Amino acid sequence: MQGDPLVEQETQLQPQENSQKKLLWKFPSVPLILLYRTVTRNRLSPVRARVGMTALLVGYVAVWAAAGLPVYAYALSAETMGRFAAVLPAVLLAIGGVYQFTSLKRSCHVRCSNPLFFLMQK
Repeated sequence: MQGDPLVEQETQLQPQENSQKKLLWKFPSVPLILLYRTVTRNRLSPVRARVGMTALLVGYVAVWAAAGLPVYAYALSAETMGRFAAVLPAVLLAIGGVYQFTSLKRSCHVRCSNPLFFLMQK
């Protein structure tokens, strides 16, 4: 009986490649950050590149915090909410479903669907 080919391939990787692969799985934003760093190094002064990188990282963390903190607060208070605890996720899911058919979603995708294209335009 043969082993799992993915596991065998994983063990054949060099230690550095293996650690890079694990980093990308743990932090899916790493490719975006590395791409941004590469593009800004070629186009901006070192100081402006650092400012841009800092702004990117602060914005990234702020967006995830803005999305995650309400969920965390809801999880903490769900036990005391009773029946309302089951209604709120259903309402949010319905709102997300309606959003899929709005012009707002289409306009957002026109601007943000491909980060590489956005970075190459500037």
